[in-house]
Amino acid sequence: MYIRKILLEEIINLFTEQKDYRDDRWATVEYIVQNYYREDYGKDILTTAKLIFDIDRGFRYVQQYIPELRGKKWLKRQRQGGRISSTQYDSMVDDGFEQDVKDIAQQLKLF
Repeated sequence: MYIRKILLEEIINLFTEQKDYRDDRWATVEYIVQNYYREDYGKDILTTAKLIFDIDRGFRYVQQYIPELRGKKWLKRQRQGGRISSTQYDSMVDDGFEQDVKDIAQQLKLF
C-alpha cells in the first residue's frame, strides 16, 4: 500500500497530539485538508479524490500497524467490519479488562 511519507507523518502527529481524531475518520480527513492542503483542495477532481482516499488509507494504515495510536473504538470497529468474531471481541475485551485490573493492583502494591 503506497501512502506518501509526509501524509503518514501528518496523521501520526495528529493522532499523537489530539487523541480524539483516532476514532473519527472524517474529522481526520477534514483536519488534514484544512491544515495542510487547503490551497490545492477542489482545484482538480482527480487530485482532490486521491487526496481524500490517501488520507483515509493513511488513517487505516496507522491504526492497523501502530497499536499505540488506535482509538478507543478500534476493536469495536473491527468487530462491526467482520475482521474479528463476536467471540474474539469478547475475549479481547475481557483480557484487556483483566490486565487493567492487574496493572492497577500492582501499582497499589496489592500483590
